[in-house]
Amino acid sequence: MFWPLRNPPPPEPVEDTSLQMDPNAVEALKKINSKTFDVEKYIYQPHGKFAFAAQKELITDGLTFDTGLIGEGFSMCIKKGSIADHPVTVFHKLWNASKYWDQFFTELYLFSHPQLLRFLQGDCVPHIINVSHHREGNKAIAMELPHYGVWRTATPGMPVDLKRGVLDAYARIHAQGVLHGDISLHNIFLGT
Repeated sequence: MFWPLRNPPPPEPVEDTSLQMDPNAVEALKKINSKTFDVEKYIYQPHGKFAFAAQKELITDGLTFDTGLIGEGFSMCIKKGSIADHPVTVFHKLWNASKYWDQFFTELYLFSHPQLLRFLQGDCVPHIINVSHHREGNKAIAMELPHYGVWRTATPGMPVDLKRGVLDAYARIHAQGVLHGDISLHNIFLGT
């Protein structure tokens, strides 16, 4: 999870249904998305190599790998499927958005904002492919894997050049005014 270094007031939490969102959150997302994008329905507008996924749903083929990563309000797994007939394998971060709306929205806002993490996606933070609504007010963020072949989490014994790369990535994130709220080895994914 990422947190801004500055302290903007968080949006007011609301009881969430599959398409209901906090009006302040909707207004904040509208300001950073194009006027034609329906943030009430789709929440996130992908860009770059994942622009094709705009307003499209992830259709999974049932293959899932449990990463064992669980945080406050979310869990993560790896899913295979397709978006707009493009095959994808993604980190699937499922948020209990009805209970943890403020954390979910903060992360989504930081990844969406062009002056924060949006243009670091695919470089030192994962590309957000899409965000979808799920049962019981849950929201899922589909993120690109660090490498489509081989990747791993960080370890204490990893080579010095990889450690320098991790430090450089955090320096770039911090330069954008963003602080990671849970730095730990299992939250650092490396393509090899």
